[in-house]
Order: sequence, then C-alpha cells, then structure tokens
Amino acid sequence: MTAGWPPTPVAVLTPVLPGREVDLVGHLGDMREEPSPFAALESTHVARLVVIGQVRTIAGMKKVKRPLRMRYLLFTAVANSPADVFLEELRSTSGPAVDEVWNHCVRYPGHRDETRFHEYMRQNSVDAQQTFRAYDATVSEVRTALALRRRHLSFARKAQALPSSEIHEAFLKHFGLSAGGD
Repeated sequence: MTAGWPPTPVAVLTPVLPGREVDLVGHLGDMREEPSPFAALESTHVARLVVIGQVRTIAGMKKVKRPLRMRYLLFTAVANSPADVFLEELRSTSGPAVDEVWNHCVRYPGHRDETRFHEYMRQNSVDAQQTFRAYDATVSEVRTALALRRRHLSFARKAQALPSSEIHEAFLKHFGLSAGGD
C-alpha cells in the first residue's frame, strides 16, 4: 500500500465573527484569482472553504427546529496524511493565507502559536461522514502522472512535424532514453 493511503478526511467548522461575514465571503471569492494556498501542500487532494448561512431542509428530512444564530466557515479537505500532520503542514506552509481566512472566525489564535492553532482546529473538528477523491493515488503520484502527461503532450505536438522515420529517435531523446532500452 502506498504511504499516506488511504486518504484522511478533514472537516473543521468554525463560527464567523458577527459583522465579518461579508468580508469573509469576499475574501474567499478573491482567492479564486490567486494561486490556492492548498496547492503548496504536498498532501492535499482537495480542499474547500464554504460559508454556511442557513440550514435548508430537503424533502424527507426533519425540519430544523431553530435557525442558525450565526454564520459558520466549513473547511473540508482530503489529505495523504493524518489530520494533525495535514493541519501542521497547512499552518507551517500557508500560515499567512490561513490567517487571512480564519481571522474572520471567533477566537482564532493565528498560525504563529502552533499549540493554540492545533487546539483550535481540533476543538472545531467534526467527523466527516463521506469523502470524495478523483484519483486512487497519492498527491505525489498524481502530480508525477500529470507531469508525465505534459511531457507526452509536448512530444506529440513536436512529433507531428517530424517524418515517421525520425519519431522513434526523437521520442528517446525527448524522454532521456537510449536506443538500448536503458
């Protein structure tokens, strides 16, 4: 079995500071224009941030007895490491970006205090009931496969202009292989 497999679901539900909801939603929208702070992490399969404003009932579900009194930030992720290891990677690798999101939340201690950061995330963790992933591989394996795919596409574009007699040699050269099969 591959290290870091099966993946670990992470779910953290934190109350948003009253009056900061609009700023948080705006910030999350702005994050779409920037490189994701989760892309820098070696173990993130998928990560999502959602502001929950109300609970809706779906046909067949029990009606909600009382509405939510405040907004909540729901963070869900699937990682190739135990939750505490993933959260430490998030804190240490993307700390300033993490602060920009969770500074909108009640009692968030910031990423600089490792102990309090982990206590906060642990206290606000909820059980993930279901997980989804696109690949049956680790993040590293997926990145390696995608890089190889890009190399193949690059070669395919170049090979279109080559005579068929030169394609084999060009393939070997492009991928750093020798004619002897090394």
